[in-house]
Amino acid sequence: MNESIIELLKIGRGSFVSVIGAGGKSTLLQHLAMECLSIGYRVLTSSTTNMQPPPAHKTDEFVVRQPDEDILERLRRSFENNQHVTAAGASVPSDPGGIKSRSDKIKGFEPEELDAIHEQGPQDILLIQADGARRRSFKTPAAHEPRVPSRTTHCILAVGLDVLGAPLDSEKVHRHEITAALAGQEVGSEVTIATILKVVQHPEGYLPELPSNARRILYLSKADTPQRIESARLIQAGIDPENYELVFWANLVGD
Repeated sequence: MNESIIELLKIGRGSFVSVIGAGGKSTLLQHLAMECLSIGYRVLTSSTTNMQPPPAHKTDEFVVRQPDEDILERLRRSFENNQHVTAAGASVPSDPGGIKSRSDKIKGFEPEELDAIHEQGPQDILLIQADGARRRSFKTPAAHEPRVPSRTTHCILAVGLDVLGAPLDSEKVHRHEITAALAGQEVGSEVTIATILKVVQHPEGYLPELPSNARRILYLSKADTPQRIESARLIQAGIDPENYELVFWANLVGD
């Protein structure tokens, strides 16, 4: 790929990118952040789902909102000395009484809160994860998913190409029973190009949950062999541009 991904997707100052689906979401967000930072943008990364604290080398400052804290003011202070800030909504209690907090999991923000941060915050670009997949490569959303803020400008649905040829079961597919139903296949049958095309374009899948004003983009991750790249081309050819205006694929470090 000669041009950067942010050039391909037309991501720039004011963009609000929500990544959903399964297979490479975190790696894509890290890559987008790196590209944005390299040309001087101030980047805020966050989530509307539970998230893990980022490694220290992948952000300049990690902010967890404290009770009754004005998060906008906190972010303004953070960006005074930092170019890349990662923010979370709260710690996750580790016991029913909520006294102790887990160090390995934190809560993201409500979609409406990130809408307000996008409108009023000090960042140039907002990058978030708006869906969970438990490290699987393919998924169909449950009724409460995804959690995409309404001000999202770019909504990117990720699918891992390593799911092709695998059984349609819980090993590589999150919410595999729902996925099988939308695909019209039996649980345990083979995941094919036709499976992906049916599921990502199904009217009861992701499409009705995406903001009408957002650019809808399909990202095919783990395109690391000639066979997978050819599969990506076939998937691109089968996508209705009314559903996704752009299909792209890559093999990013960490996929």
